[in-house]
Amino acid sequence: MFDRAVRTVAVAGLALLPVLGGAAPGAAANRPSGDELQIGISDMPTGWDTVSVTSPALAKPVPLVPRVQGATDSDQHAYEARASVPLHVVPGTYAPTATGHGRTVAAAHLTVAPFDGAHIRRFGILRPGAVFGDPVRPGSTVTVLLADDDAVPGEDSLVATSPAFTKDVRIRTDGPDDPLCKCDDGSTLYTGHTTLRDDVPPGTYPLTVVSHHGLETHTAQIVLAGRPVATGLPRAVWGGIATVLAALAGAGALVRRRRRPTTDV
Repeated sequence: MFDRAVRTVAVAGLALLPVLGGAAPGAAANRPSGDELQIGISDMPTGWDTVSVTSPALAKPVPLVPRVQGATDSDQHAYEARASVPLHVVPGTYAPTATGHGRTVAAAHLTVAPFDGAHIRRFGILRPGAVFGDPVRPGSTVTVLLADDDAVPGEDSLVATSPAFTKDVRIRTDGPDDPLCKCDDGSTLYTGHTTLRDDVPPGTYPLTVVSHHGLETHTAQIVLAGRPVATGLPRAVWGGIATVLAALAGAGALVRRRRRPTTDV
């Protein structure tokens, strides 16, 4: 029965429509930022049962079934099938195809436009009692803050890295860190805290965060100035003490080896 669909491939229509927008059936333009499409098919032969719509531009195959038993189309007014375009899809023109029982029955055109990208409003480190972006002392505990006007929905955490950090820090949209600002401008705010190294010289160090599922890289500057925050003896001093202790321990072992046992007379 499905062989009849193969002979009518020229008239079967695969419609791809943005969930929001009014593009003509058979073509849709959207950016790869999680946008959704409504998908339907028409002019199929009576008796068709199911087809699957696939494309490298779609997150996963989309199954279609007749609107009602015996119908030649899926629902053209309220498409029951939806698909999404992942962020990593390369912009360009794609040809989604509808296949069933191993045969292609229809195709359409899908134009994927570049995503808008991030719009970073603020990015850097903040220390309590200081102005955002001011120089900080080595060894300070700081808050890393990034505000993005066009954050990706569902991307709730990012990783900030810097050679000035003692370790990488994960910044979150729901983090407990108080950025000490209202940040009520509508942007998505990521925060997290970390400690700056106290064994690096004063200077300027890069701060990097990668967002939008690896597609966007953001860089800011960290300025270290002044003496390290007092957290006990500096690491260099501890290193010198450890070296001296090791040398003394070795000398003591050598003295013990050179002692001669005493002999009672």
